[in-house]
Amino acid sequence: PLRLVVAHAREGFVLSDEGKNTVMLESGVHLLTNEHGLDAVDVPLLEKLRAARRREDAEPILTTLLADHTPDATGPRSCKHGEGRGTVWSSRIALPCTFLYAPGPPCVTPARDYSNLVSRLA
Repeated sequence: PLRLVVAHAREGFVLSDEGKNTVMLESGVHLLTNEHGLDAVDVPLLEKLRAARRREDAEPILTTLLADHTPDATGPRSCKHGEGRGTVWSSRIALPCTFLYAPGPPCVTPARDYSNLVSRLA
């Protein structure tokens, strides 16, 4: 499925090619994968991430969360590997202007900071 997250300082929403509904985002931290709906996976690290108050505190938690291979009842979590499929990139977005992008599986590909590009749009 194709999912597009659109957000700014006052509101955010998720668009999907699976339906005609727009899902509004409440303020806070959300998890969305190509196999799970918005906040549909119970991930203990997500609560730690939500409790983090500073980017410096959140970064190591988010890095671990994105690289997680631990399966649950719905299959592998964030980072997936497989024949012909798998996680090919990851991104981290925090408002007002943080954008980190890893052009490969997050378990082996460090994220690069492209926040300067986002700040140019502000």
